[in-house]
Amino acid sequence: MTRRGFVSNGAYEHRALVVNEDGVQVWKRHDELQVGDWMVLQKGQNLWGENVTFDWHPAKPVLVKRIQVPEQMTPELARWLGYLIAEGDVRPDGTIRFTNIEDELRNDYVHLTEQLFGVTPRLYPSVVQMNNVALADFMKYIGFHTGAYNKEIPWSVLQSSRECVLEFLAGYFAGDGTVNLGGRLSWTTASERLAEQMQIVLLNLGVVSRRVQTHQRASKDAPYRDYWSITASGEDADRLASHMRLLPMRKQLAYEKAYAQQPRAGRADIIPFTAVYWTTISDELQNVMKSRMVADGTGYREREGAYQVLGEDYINLHMLRTGTNMCTREMATKILNKLEGWVEPPTGLSTLLNASQFYDPIMSIEDTEADCWDLHVPGSNTFISNGIVNHNCDEKFLYVLLTLSQEQNIKTGRFSMIYADEVVVSHTNEHEYQSFVGNKKSEALQDRIILAKVPYNLRVSDEVKIYEKLLKQSSLKNVHIAPYTLYIAGIFAVLTRLEPSKKAGMSIMKKLKLYDGQDMEDFRQKDVRELQEEAVREGMDGISPRYVINRLSNALIQQNVTFITPIDALRSLRDGLDQHTSITREERERYLNFIHEARREYDEIARKEVQRAFVYSFEESARTMLNNYLDNVEAYC
Repeated sequence: MTRRGFVSNGAYEHRALVVNEDGVQVWKRHDELQVGDWMVLQKGQNLWGENVTFDWHPAKPVLVKRIQVPEQMTPELARWLGYLIAEGDVRPDGTIRFTNIEDELRNDYVHLTEQLFGVTPRLYPSVVQMNNVALADFMKYIGFHTGAYNKEIPWSVLQSSRECVLEFLAGYFAGDGTVNLGGRLSWTTASERLAEQMQIVLLNLGVVSRRVQTHQRASKDAPYRDYWSITASGEDADRLASHMRLLPMRKQLAYEKAYAQQPRAGRADIIPFTAVYWTTISDELQNVMKSRMVADGTGYREREGAYQVLGEDYINLHMLRTGTNMCTREMATKILNKLEGWVEPPTGLSTLLNASQFYDPIMSIEDTEADCWDLHVPGSNTFISNGIVNHNCDEKFLYVLLTLSQEQNIKTGRFSMIYADEVVVSHTNEHEYQSFVGNKKSEALQDRIILAKVPYNLRVSDEVKIYEKLLKQSSLKNVHIAPYTLYIAGIFAVLTRLEPSKKAGMSIMKKLKLYDGQDMEDFRQKDVRELQEEAVREGMDGISPRYVINRLSNALIQQNVTFITPIDALRSLRDGLDQHTSITREERERYLNFIHEARREYDEIARKEVQRAFVYSFEESARTMLNNYLDNVEAYC
């Protein structure tokens, strides 16, 4: 983590851009990074999406008719969400609360609710409240998460236009934002995820902020808890205020009073390791002045010559070349402007003064575990992750694997060469493998690879066993999962992997049950082989077990509940399709149909269970009546 709270995660071989002690930007592997290294970060990219179009399908279709909803993300909806992320919550029973006492914000919130949804909330002294299950379901669909520690910027806002993002920030600042002394703009939140998102969104706007963890009270009588603050200071605060509305008006007035119409320097403009460049500039300036004075026949004095060009900044140049003062962008620009026509700035210094970059030192390094992705950006050697400039995955690692396959030796991290006479087993998806095969640089390694195509599981009963195993290994092992929850989720997953059959009367649901060992009307287990021969690529595409487990976890954690039902599972699987980046619109529509198929199957199972319970209850009642009758007969006799 850097001083300002930016985080870079990567494998040992992953490379990031840093500034070395000679003032040169170089690529450095993650296992070579040290505390004190200055990382290169990018700001002001201004990359935004287009306003997201909604396709809301609630679990209960009747909910669609109960409210009006926008067809796409709008600035008004984004601001409304910002209000609720700051000071709102949604309860499981559909109660939506906005806790605030300022009339300006309460009136705007009520107006937006009426305008967007046709619903009029009820006003209480400190709370604006409404009970609407349909609206609560829509909020969940567009990415609203409940619980102070679970809140984050809704996906529907993040993927939308700059205008919508700015209105969300305005609404969020109205509730959780503060104008501090000196005109600093800051937010405080209990959600680490939200704090990370805020910092990156501000960076996209060109605003460099600082993210720090604090231990404080939410109110005078509340216990101490961990919170996160995001603060923009100086020039960055001014830049943010020029883009984002400060709500309510009292915060705008407080900022204007602190600002006092005086522009301020940015606190993120320190340029590291520039002393060598200023020494070169100073020496060259002396040589130029000496040559001119000698040519003019005047005596040369070092201080007087430089002072004629720089004036009072002569002292600043001296302090920069000796390293007495840290170099700021403002100071460097001022001196170089005065030296124009006298000295040409070194290329390395000009690179460091790139206005779209800034630098932040590493404060801590930790070994962690995380999923590792092999990322390559076509047409470029670099990409930006969390603001940090990164390099494409190093193709030299392919040579490491090649050496391992030939010589049985491998160099890992900081350790020496290791002997490894083993078979290396790796797994990936088909698209990644085809990309690997298409890379001509990996041809020698491809010759030493034995490809084994392993399709996804196609038996629902085995799919359930996979889920049970994964859940036992996770933090959800003690969570109550209602009967048939994993079975219904497995039906959906397997349906996405099956290919339609050309056999007459063979629906995809019948095919699923046949594969699972059940005999169906007009079809028997002997037909399974013919079905498999008909679809040779079956199981090579579809939803993975990992996706299902992630969505089940999301349903439990985001809703802050301790159990999950089949309906909860289907709803979470459906909501996740909107955020699934690797499926097309056509695939999404097909998967939604499979969710409806799984829902119908669950309805049939529930109907049979109710009938079975009724019959069992009737048998118990009949047995009790018979026993009572026999007791009465015996007593009479």
